[in-house]
Amino acid sequence: MKNSSYLLFLFVVLLSFPQMSETLITPALPDISRSLEVASQLLEFSVSIFFAGFALGVSFWGIGADWWGRLNAMRCGLLIFIIGSAACALAQSLQQLYIATFIQAFGASCGSVVTQTMLRDLYTDKAERSKVFATIGMSLAFSPALGPLLGNQLCLWFGWRADYAFLALLGIALLFWCWCSLKETRPANLQVRSASSLLALAKVMVRDPFILACTVLVGVCNAIVFCFFAEGPYIFISHLQLSPEQYGWVGIVVSLSIFFAGMLNRRYISKVGAERLISDGALLMAAGSVLYLLASSIVSSHHGTGLVYAVILIAPLFVVFLGMGMMVSNLLSVALKDYQSVAGSAGSLFGFGYYVVLSSLMAGMSLMHGYSIIPLPCYFIILSVTAYGIANWMQKKAAIMRLASDG
Repeated sequence: MKNSSYLLFLFVVLLSFPQMSETLITPALPDISRSLEVASQLLEFSVSIFFAGFALGVSFWGIGADWWGRLNAMRCGLLIFIIGSAACALAQSLQQLYIATFIQAFGASCGSVVTQTMLRDLYTDKAERSKVFATIGMSLAFSPALGPLLGNQLCLWFGWRADYAFLALLGIALLFWCWCSLKETRPANLQVRSASSLLALAKVMVRDPFILACTVLVGVCNAIVFCFFAEGPYIFISHLQLSPEQYGWVGIVVSLSIFFAGMLNRRYISKVGAERLISDGALLMAAGSVLYLLASSIVSSHHGTGLVYAVILIAPLFVVFLGMGMMVSNLLSVALKDYQSVAGSAGSLFGFGYYVVLSSLMAGMSLMHGYSIIPLPCYFIILSVTAYGIANWMQKKAAIMRLASDG
């Protein structure tokens, strides 16, 4: 199973569909707002609800992967995702959409935490695991962009409910694929943890500064991506007056930057180490955020519209997402290096933590949402500068530990 390219491709799909589940909906947000007759700020809050449900699901399915096995957790999660997506498609009010979105996200989270747990089961060597995560990161590069492109076309042709209907059908296809192709990877000697031992593990992880740093950094990186996709329709369609079809291609900048980040990670991981790449990525993300604020100020002061001004905004975003891509795969690779014997439970607690961070940061962005393009780059600067401070501390700590081990 470990050497199967076919199954590695399945892992890529399972990791990418939760991302696509959220970004696929973003082009339809203005239409949903009009259809349900709610303010755009209230509708954008559904993104925070998605990640709140995702955070709870990550905790639940990660622990379930240890208790019931990886396969059972994956299958149950996909089934709930199907039910939630269908409920979103049938929602007649904002409240119904909120509830259905929470259920959908709770189920979708199995694709993240259970798949990562299975990969850690299969790849126990740190260097090999880092390269696998870098390769997967390159493969996942185009999933954020695929969501808006596909979601926009479905919305134009059939209406916003078709986006959710498509996700329900995708869930059915994935459930069938997993049922036919996946095998259990849970180690035979894995001890199933009781509630008291899980609480003890949580206490250990909460006191581990390295895990806390990784938790915040992964949450910040994901928040930058999803804040962009949540605000994107309002910036590029409402302000710059791009057509929905043109906006659908904006996400390509995210994909290309993450793809190049994966190439850099694969090339330099063995030379400089994961902590150095995380720190360099945070610095790039901060520099790109400053450039993005300058570009936004230029566009705003000129009241610019059209493709030329869109390119002015997109150029610095490439730098932002390049840095983010360098960080995420390395963070996911090294975060649980000291918790391999409890990968499922530790992964669920780790994932719960960074999705709580993500959900909180998304709620913060929804409160800043307005009729200006300036709040988003300002938010990016705050997040990226904070990330650089934490990443720089991690790099210095890793250097001290290496010196101590050499001595």
